[in-house]
Amino acid sequence: MPYLRINQISQKAWRKCSSDNGGVSVGGKEGVGGLRDFKGSLYEGGIRVPCIIKWPATIKGGTVSHFPSSTMDIFPTIASICNLPDDVFVQPIDGKSIFPLFKGKAEAFRKDPIPFKYRNQGALIDNDYKLLVENIEKKEYALYDLKNDKTETKNIISLHSSRAQTMISSYEQWMVSVTQSVKGEDYKGGLMEKDPAPEFWWNKPEYAPYLPLWKNRPEYKKQLND
Repeated sequence: MPYLRINQISQKAWRKCSSDNGGVSVGGKEGVGGLRDFKGSLYEGGIRVPCIIKWPATIKGGTVSHFPSSTMDIFPTIASICNLPDDVFVQPIDGKSIFPLFKGKAEAFRKDPIPFKYRNQGALIDNDYKLLVENIEKKEYALYDLKNDKTETKNIISLHSSRAQTMISSYEQWMVSVTQSVKGEDYKGGLMEKDPAPEFWWNKPEYAPYLPLWKNRPEYKKQLND
């Protein structure tokens, strides 16, 4: 989940960059800003990343925002900048436009939570609160207060059962929509082509010659030695 730092440069066009999910363990906790865990995890050390947007014609240089955002917001943001109407897109669209943020007019709170799924784990970030789905099939959940516990050391699900249940319901509904989207059932007329089956890159034959060289690299060690 990128937190935005917005800087000014000489170019008139806008540019955006954000890092890949999380940091690798070789850098220790300093490499992930003291957050919990690393790349491949759904704790904050594995998903929270820096994001920089440069657009001097619109964004005041040096602006910093903590508004929760995600890479899934990129597409609707560009569409909003281009004034494209909603009816030209295949619905549903994930994410929301953060264009108002560029002008200092962002909402105080994000209305739509940010969902994640990785293998059999998941997460749902709703502003300061984060639901961690430790096992999707077994429905194992934890709740963290990211504002007061950024290292996710205290599971508060028993203290905030009502909030947790609302977030659990929201996450499970999203998971249903993910399954429907993969099948093409979320889209009018279905998919033009069948969605390919998920496949990890390290199982593809094209990468096989390189795996012995990469198996001890910190960013690949966990995946290639399991």
